[in-house]
Amino acid sequence: AQWYGAEIHTRSPELAEDKIGTQEVVGAVLKDLDVESDPIACALYATSPLLTVEDLKSGYDLFAHEENKDYPCVYSADINIEPTGGFYFAKADFFMDVRNPYDGGLALVTHDIDINTPEDWERAEELYEERYGQ
Repeated sequence: AQWYGAEIHTRSPELAEDKIGTQEVVGAVLKDLDVESDPIACALYATSPLLTVEDLKSGYDLFAHEENKDYPCVYSADINIEPTGGFYFAKADFFMDVRNPYDGGLALVTHDIDINTPEDWERAEELYEERYGQ
């Protein structure tokens, strides 16, 4: 990431424990960067490798659209509207206040799959093969 120009943030030991959620970590990064509460932020997960650029653009557009201003966030979901854990778009204060992304959030059906188990990995390989033939 540094090679591509990304700023690297090192978690404090308190935020590096298993019981700490993504929102606490993203919120801490935004606070450390002195981000105001209004800008749109995105948490993007490495455990959803089939997520596409189009998914991210759609998520941003959906969240930024005026008619969706009352939703606290937009998150990636499968066709059953189950969260995939691919991303969350929200105002920065959403992460700094550590809110539940599924409580009132808007789901966007995306192309990703959340990988938590060996079975998830196998399914991701099958989907990759179906989509890209490799």
